[in-house]
Amino acid sequence: MSRSRRLLFALLVLMLLLGGYLYLTISQDEEPPPAVSERFDLVSVALEDLEAIEALREDGDRLVIQRQNGSWTMPVPWQDELDQSRLQLVARISSLLFADRRLDAESAALEDFGLKPPRAVVRFSIRNDRDVVLEIGSEAPSKTKRYIRIRGEKFLYTIDVSQTAQFFWEVEDFRKSTVATIIPEDLQYLRIRKKDEVIELVPVDSLPREPVQSVFTSLAMVLPYGPRGIDAHELEMLMEKLPSALTIQEFVEDDPVELAPYGLDFPDFSVHLRDNTKELSFTVGDRDSAGNYYARFKGETRVVSLAASDLSILEADSFLLMQKFPLIIGIDRISGFTVDHKDRSFTARIERVFADGKDEEEEHYFLEENEVKEKPFKALYQNLIGITGDAPNRGEAAEADPELSITYKLIQGPVPEVSVSFVPVDRDFYAAYTDDGESLFLVSARQIKTALTSLYSLVEE
Repeated sequence: MSRSRRLLFALLVLMLLLGGYLYLTISQDEEPPPAVSERFDLVSVALEDLEAIEALREDGDRLVIQRQNGSWTMPVPWQDELDQSRLQLVARISSLLFADRRLDAESAALEDFGLKPPRAVVRFSIRNDRDVVLEIGSEAPSKTKRYIRIRGEKFLYTIDVSQTAQFFWEVEDFRKSTVATIIPEDLQYLRIRKKDEVIELVPVDSLPREPVQSVFTSLAMVLPYGPRGIDAHELEMLMEKLPSALTIQEFVEDDPVELAPYGLDFPDFSVHLRDNTKELSFTVGDRDSAGNYYARFKGETRVVSLAASDLSILEADSFLLMQKFPLIIGIDRISGFTVDHKDRSFTARIERVFADGKDEEEEHYFLEENEVKEKPFKALYQNLIGITGDAPNRGEAAEADPELSITYKLIQGPVPEVSVSFVPVDRDFYAAYTDDGESLFLVSARQIKTALTSLYSLVEE
């Protein structure tokens, strides 16, 4: 290497070293990075000292929450519908707002952070202290933070979106969106009106007189059939479909001029339920585009929408709910009965006498004037009253004469005796008719055969 080349190389190295020295010197003299990460309290106040929160959004909507007589409220016409739990949640979150990162606003263009103008300006009124005003900007790229600053200060911060979400809620979001229903096991009354029928269940002890049919449940069906007992298991399954609270999907209209657009002028359904402490009553109209039902609650003018999944109770089936005995009479209510099968007739009776020195009656059972034992007699009676409907009679007219008739002689009641007749419809089914000429059920031939077998077996003993 020539002398001139060595000098040039040395000069280059010297320049590089000098440049590194200057860079390190200048770097040590600069300010720290503009972002600092730690906790920065924006609002920190005892909840009881927070008196009001007012949020004015960029779109002009205003949200005002204020303390009044110890409770939180809003200036809305539906005060009784305010969701206190939501109001308290907003107040609790607002009493302690903190940022997790600070930036120098002087080195930032505010419009780049959604702060010129701000997305929302929130004023916090604090008892015995000055108001705090926060300006809320746009979301950070992560979508988990928002930019925010205290009005009048040079710094801007990032804050978790969960702390600011409530300032962008609509006023309607503070409306109670649930309606409590009833306690199913405490059901005292049910009335469901559908297009083609009305189902009504009432307490047995509210009936004006003892029904002809024996009812072994606390509720009795009076519509569309009755009064008669109900199937407790079917009722339990129906009530299990009723949620503990109905969730309002949308507040559609507060004071509609017309109900026809919602199908509520002549609603398809109405529901009225009552337990020991409260009632639930509402009407149901058409469905909206989302498949929800328009509805109105008793005593309210507003129209709301309810999810179809919350209204499975509208699927109530009267045939499934009712006790499916064509005629059932408790044995303690009769003095005897007669069974007519084709051209033969059989008479049974029960004698009840007080034995010497005893407070309770003794019962003696007779079939065709022959005394029989209690167990086979009651087994026969159970086979007769236990005949149940296998299917509803949808208008199957029976032209033939009854093949089997059972007449029960009542000890007391509105009539001295009641009867049920079974008329063959085809080879497999009989239509069961009661004294009013009505046939609600089709009964399988198998059940009739079982009852007759039990009768003839006891007669022939």
